[in-house]
Amino acid sequence: MGVIKRQGIKNSLVNYAGVGIGAISVIFIYPLINKEELGIIQFIIKAATFLAPVALLGLNLSAIQFFPLFKNKEKNHHGFLFLITVSSVLSVFVTLMGVWLFKTFFSLIFHEQAKYFLYYLPHILVLSSLVAFSYLLNSYISNFNRIVVPAIFFNLFIKIVLPVLILLYWRQFISYKIIFNGIVITYLFVLAGHIWYLYYIKEARWSPDFTFITRRLAKKIAQYSGFNVLLSVGYSIALQVGDLMVGPLTKNFANVAIYNVGFFIAEAIDVPRKALSGVSSPLLSEALEKNDRPTVEMIYKKSALIQLVVGVYLLAGVWACVDYLFLIMPNGAGFAGGKYVILILGIARLTDMATGLNSEIITYSHLYRFNFPSVISLAVFTILGNLLIVPRFGYIGTAWVTLASMVLYNLVKLFFIYQKLGVQPLQWKMMQALIFGFIAWKIADLIPGFSSAILNMVLKGTVVTLTYFLLILLFRISTDINSTFSQMRIKLKKGL
Repeated sequence: MGVIKRQGIKNSLVNYAGVGIGAISVIFIYPLINKEELGIIQFIIKAATFLAPVALLGLNLSAIQFFPLFKNKEKNHHGFLFLITVSSVLSVFVTLMGVWLFKTFFSLIFHEQAKYFLYYLPHILVLSSLVAFSYLLNSYISNFNRIVVPAIFFNLFIKIVLPVLILLYWRQFISYKIIFNGIVITYLFVLAGHIWYLYYIKEARWSPDFTFITRRLAKKIAQYSGFNVLLSVGYSIALQVGDLMVGPLTKNFANVAIYNVGFFIAEAIDVPRKALSGVSSPLLSEALEKNDRPTVEMIYKKSALIQLVVGVYLLAGVWACVDYLFLIMPNGAGFAGGKYVILILGIARLTDMATGLNSEIITYSHLYRFNFPSVISLAVFTILGNLLIVPRFGYIGTAWVTLASMVLYNLVKLFFIYQKLGVQPLQWKMMQALIFGFIAWKIADLIPGFSSAILNMVLKGTVVTLTYFLLILLFRISTDINSTFSQMRIKLKKGL
């Protein structure tokens, strides 16, 4: 776990810097403009990021799964980068062209809001292509255990530029339409940054090697990618389709902005899972290729425990401070209705964390075909759930559907992996972490507050932090967390 822990920590620091910037934006900047205008911006970005993995047809997953077969630095990895790049260009072009040709059909999904979809569709398609190629290169770069710099492009740069654009619009320095052009330019810069980094680490090996790529190997890659595009689509449906359907189903894009406050905070809670998944996937793929069951189980258990420990802390801290959060937001009363979206989506994320790298294990093993029935079932459940519940219960209904989807989806994968491989990540220490999180929140909740919302957030956040991690360290819930804390203490003493 040494490489995973180091890279995971660095990536988490970058991601949390992005979370910090995002928090400032969500609390102080985004509420400055009209909620419906904000909702449309967020809808366009979510639509593009939803469509991107579909357009890639699973090739971003193949970039990790098949790299060990091609890996040979002296022979430029047998043209693997050329192969996946050309394949991606073709898949993205065909998919997005299909969306454009059948745009009228797709617009029917959005009912009375179809005009927004059709008007901004060119922006959605361009954004989707830029995001798709960035995803691909991000996956390829992770094969070299380099995930931090790409994370800077994805999780820092984008989150800096968007609030700047909104501030410029709020101050009437730019028009509303310029915001969308600015977003496209931002994602173009992100893609250029990934290409530059490939050259920087001397892995921009674009030369093809047609002699190495046999018909059988090409068929295997195509088959694998075809099955696993459903994994990307299914996960996006479970977590994002509700976000896309809130506006049309409630007939008010302002609800998208309200829902997105809770979605953003849930994304912050999910940072440890994304960080560990990014650095673990190549190692997990290699272990599965070698049928190294002990390594697979070790990564599975340790990553799940670390993810959950950090996720519980974040949710406990957020829930202790949530009421004060809306008090300091401009127009916070208009967004406060999304309070319970935060809790429900936060619990959904904890479910995903507690079940560990189950998606990655299925994806990078011979079990990948299981993604087809499981993801189809997930998609149907999520879409039907939203269609039935959102018109009656609004954006809170979307949150409940997301939670139910994640619980069922992860339980099915957990049981399937245990049946086929005999490994599972659940352990008693996870229950202890949940109990400690509840204790830390309850103690913070019982402490009398100040008249200042900001002071209350600092006080209660500090109480949750000290209480929770004191219990985690005292009961030695995770040896990795205890060893990291010991190393930090030694370095601090040396510094003094």
